[in-house]
Amino acid sequence: MASVDERQLKQMLINGEKSNVYFVYGKEDYVKRVCVNLLIKTFAPDGNGGFDFKKISASDAKADDVISACETMPWMSKYTFVLVTDFPFDSLDEKEYESFKQYLSEVPDSCVLVFWQLASPGAKAQKQTAIINLAGKVGTAVKCEIKTRAEIEKTIEAGIKKRGCTISRSNLSYLIECVGCDLYLLLGEVQKLTALRQNGEITRGDIDALTTKSIEAKAFDITTAVLSGRCEIALSLLQKLFALREEPNMILGALISNYSDAYRAKNAIIRDGNANALAECFACYKKSSFRVQKGEQAARKLTVEQLRRALDELDRTDELLKRSKTDERQALEELIIRLAAI
Repeated sequence: MASVDERQLKQMLINGEKSNVYFVYGKEDYVKRVCVNLLIKTFAPDGNGGFDFKKISASDAKADDVISACETMPWMSKYTFVLVTDFPFDSLDEKEYESFKQYLSEVPDSCVLVFWQLASPGAKAQKQTAIINLAGKVGTAVKCEIKTRAEIEKTIEAGIKKRGCTISRSNLSYLIECVGCDLYLLLGEVQKLTALRQNGEITRGDIDALTTKSIEAKAFDITTAVLSGRCEIALSLLQKLFALREEPNMILGALISNYSDAYRAKNAIIRDGNANALAECFACYKKSSFRVQKGEQAARKLTVEQLRRALDELDRTDELLKRSKTDERQALEELIIRLAAI
């Protein structure tokens, strides 16, 4: 019947349009959760405690169980609501798969079947992809993609306003840079911040004190400490990342990103006097003035030659971490010391 996004799904439900099959998927976990909750509210008003609500999870998902649940007539509600999370489509043998595909076009009108894919599909997910395409023909496929920076800002600002608080544009941008663009995580941080402020304005100090920073933001704190000549603080911050069990490769990747930003900014400064042109040359900076600002800040503390040496050190450590017998912790500690010595 249709392949839609979350806004189109909302409008369809407002208009009273119903499908027997829904497939909710995509990269944005928060939006997927919103869509599934909207479907539950619309077709299973008693929620997951209702008698006609059937939930099947990946751990016990079998094609016959899904079909059996769909064939159960509703007792207390208008529809039997069947919610299937992370169904292992690609584990079905060909006979089961073909039979299941056929059944999706035969789901009775008394049932609403919802597939909710929480996990990202593996490299080989041909059957799942085919089922999504089929769901778009016999029902409704709901694709929940990551929102643009402007959409994220609008959503977060609305969430803060709804809870009776305010935030400046600069601090809103800072919050997103610290936490990342995952809406589910961001709205969790908004709940903490608004609970603290209670009808007041959220400040940068509040964000620093309460929010859980992303790995990228934490790595930038390390970079800032290194560039300020505070090697001991940089090592201390690194130890905190180890304590949080952050992956060494993720830490290194974030450091590489920081120094790459600084190197690009340095060249832009030499050419234009500032780093504003980065947003015109690189798509990754168009949605992040914060990265441009911080890259320029770091670039002004080092020469081009120093930045090249830093990138060489980062590349050297990257090669070390790819070796199975390398002590990853020691390699990163030594990297910080070498970067501080540049």
